[in-house]
Amino acid sequence: MAGIDALLTNREPGKKFRFVYLSGGGAQRDQTAPLWVMQDFRRIRGQVENELIGYAEKHPNTFETCILKLGLVLKKETNLRDMFRGLAPSVGVDVVGRAAIRAAVDGIKEQTLTNSAIKEFGA
Repeated sequence: MAGIDALLTNREPGKKFRFVYLSGGGAQRDQTAPLWVMQDFRRIRGQVENELIGYAEKHPNTFETCILKLGLVLKKETNLRDMFRGLAPSVGVDVVGRAAIRAAVDGIKEQTLTNSAIKEFGA
């Protein structure tokens, strides 16, 4: 959060700093939940989400966070392997890019967007 503090010192007075965090769909905010796979990765992502949300709650006039919880990110050009991967929760890299830029510029209504909402938001 020290990095965010440094960024906030250089922001334009009266404007909120909007931070877009690309997280994973499997990130676990409950740090005590039992996890069977990728425990460290999922807990670390969840901890970062918790800290960003907490920071936004402590600084409502100067900081806003937008969390995008992605599934698999697929390249723009599809092949047979990508079509197979697309059966799992997935989103194209171009859609992620549009959604992240739109979230940074316009913000989002909810603090967190899941994979399906990212597809709609970045369409």
